[in-house]
Amino acid sequence: MCGLRIADSSSVWRNRAMSFEDDTDWGYTVRAQDSYGETYLDRPILGRDRRIQGSVDYGTFDGPAIVVDPVKYPHQYELLYAKVLDRCMIAGVVHRGLAMHAVFDAVREQMRYSKQDVEALAKWVVAGNSSRGQKLELALFLEHGVGTCREMALATGVMLEMLADRGHIRGQVSIDRNQQWDPVGAKIGGHQWARYTNASGKVFILDVAQGFLGALERSGSAQWNYARPSEREALMRPPAYETPTRIVNPGQALGD
Repeated sequence: MCGLRIADSSSVWRNRAMSFEDDTDWGYTVRAQDSYGETYLDRPILGRDRRIQGSVDYGTFDGPAIVVDPVKYPHQYELLYAKVLDRCMIAGVVHRGLAMHAVFDAVREQMRYSKQDVEALAKWVVAGNSSRGQKLELALFLEHGVGTCREMALATGVMLEMLADRGHIRGQVSIDRNQQWDPVGAKIGGHQWARYTNASGKVFILDVAQGFLGALERSGSAQWNYARPSEREALMRPPAYETPTRIVNPGQALGD
């Protein structure tokens, strides 16, 4: 469930309450580790609050295992990083206050959302065989400019991590994912996004696929439940201000 649907905030919070009853909606990484241990095909399995670079993203998804390795495959990562850095510059100086918006905009410009094209690309790489569990590099999706919530989240997260590694920001990056009930499709839907905790401890959500960039506490109007299990009680009631920093419809230009 990576498509964007904006519902009124009251219905969003009612829908979220359904998933608050059970912590099984946070089980992707846990189930992956139950099946494979800490590593998959000799790479650490990516989970929340874990280092993104060098890892492999593989859980209960039916698709490939996506490797994120800017050291081994630097070209596409450095091209995207250059675009991010350019957006952070004012008079030749990098401003960390622009970092999240710069990453969000650069990834959104680089990657067009298309589940069909992602599946076709994966199938082409594995010569028509099943891509399930096969290692594919994130750089492949960056090069072809396509992604779903999964690839977009990984691209967002690794750009933030590279900014942190190079001293431009001081916060912590995580790739988060969960499941929740989709009342429209009458099924459980999964989703993935990037999470950034700044040096002051404030949590921000960067969800390029669904067009949301803003503080976790202001995500009440967003379609998805971004709260971790430990945060749910505090976020059960919508905040006094319900308009997130940005909600962008796919295909439309970002506003200020």
